[in-house]
Parts: sequence; C-alpha cells; structure tokens
Amino acid sequence: MAYFLFNVHDRYEGSTRYEVDTLFRMFVLKELHGWEHQTSLVDYLRNAPVVCDQLGLETVPDQSTLWRSWNTRFTADLRETVETTARTLFIEA
Repeated sequence: MAYFLFNVHDRYEGSTRYEVDTLFRMFVLKELHGWEHQTSLVDYLRNAPVVCDQLGLETVPDQSTLWRSWNTRFTADLRETVETTARTLFIEA
C-alpha cells in the first residue's frame, strides 16, 4: 500500500477529517468481517480502541460519514480495490 496513489481515487475536494488511506483501511476491515453495513464497522471500532490506535483514529467516524465516503468519495475503482484487497488478505491468511 506504500506505493498506491490514494488521492487519484479521492473524489472529495474539501478539507476532510479522515484521510482516504485511513478510510481505505477501515473499509478493508469491514470487508474482512463480511459486514454489509457501515454501522457494524462503527460499533466494532467504538469497542476496539487498540484497532483505532492502529488505524490512527482519534475519533470513530459516524455511519453517515462512512456511507458518504464509500458511495460518494471513493471511485468505483477504489471500491473494487478495497474488495479485492480484502479477498486477497483473507486467502493469504
């Protein structure tokens, strides 16, 4: 991931609280767990401070922020990359 250019796939142009690479990692986590909705991810993160530290989160984003990021901010290619990354990690584990 060190060589991946996240900004190319970021459709949001304003200032943001969450960087696209952090969101990417959160969405990979969501896919690895097989959660259908962002609410499950939010609930998990609220109860996993160690994971939040590892992701570099000072606060847990709310469900609407994650929904908007996935459906509006991320390009279709980036969403597909999240899903492919999660599948690859799952297979390798």
